[in-house]
Amino acid sequence: MFKNKATYILVGMLFMSNHVFSQTTDANPFNTSVDIYNLNSKLATKSEYAISALIGYYWYAEPTLGLDHTGNKYGIDFSATKKISDQYFINGSLLYKDGAVDYSATNYGTASGQANRYYELSATFGKDIALNADNYISPYIGLGYRNLYHDARGQTTLGAHGYRRTQEYYYIPIGVNHKTSLNLLKKQGVLESTVEYDYLLVGKNNTKYSDAIYAGYSNYSITRADDLYFTQKSGFGVKLSSIYKFDQWSIGPYFNYWRIQNSDTASAVYVVEGSTTTSSFKEPTNTTMEFGLKAGFRF
Repeated sequence: MFKNKATYILVGMLFMSNHVFSQTTDANPFNTSVDIYNLNSKLATKSEYAISALIGYYWYAEPTLGLDHTGNKYGIDFSATKKISDQYFINGSLLYKDGAVDYSATNYGTASGQANRYYELSATFGKDIALNADNYISPYIGLGYRNLYHDARGQTTLGAHGYRRTQEYYYIPIGVNHKTSLNLLKKQGVLESTVEYDYLLVGKNNTKYSDAIYAGYSNYSITRADDLYFTQKSGFGVKLSSIYKFDQWSIGPYFNYWRIQNSDTASAVYVVEGSTTTSSFKEPTNTTMEFGLKAGFRF
């Protein structure tokens, strides 16, 4: 119910009337209308490009298995914003992050330096709403895609063999930016804070289970080794940031979170020395958390 209410509220904000009620002040004795959208053009969304560098800490967990992937992440983000009217705008962004992670699981041991990287694409449509001369909010909605690759091939300290996997999320980002004028360290700028809720449409997981079979039975004849394909239908993400923009530069912290529920069940068959084994698996409920610092340049 909360998801639906949040969606209706934000979509409704996007499609509010193109005009804000005029106001009369003591300094305006002739009752002339004042367009508050023009009171502080510094806060209004502009057509521009931005490139940013990110550094942060990454933590992926599957609680039911006592499994964790942890490590530092480094990334680059490119975005383009186009103003299409006085109030409306569109935005497209591409984010790429990389950084090896350490693996730990209660019953499978530990391993370090596993390749782990992902990219995200999103396209959004939003609207500027002036609350007053020094405060704007900009609700937005769009479509997003996330693709993560993790290479756990090799052997853990307890002799378990890992495998490669790719996770894909298709989602709807629903969020709002708040912008306010701020003088920080003698630099007059804008503080832009963002809250975004990502509604998962569907998740796809391609697990190369055959990697573990070929590694574990390398001295035997293997005539079949299936991979696994999971579908995840329930989950959400949250993105928070607070970025201080001055001149053409910007800097500030960010926090990202995903929680994805159990997938459907998938089966894999492998045949070793003529003996057939069929196993069933689920991608368990998992969470991903990231936090760090983002610094950018706008042009």
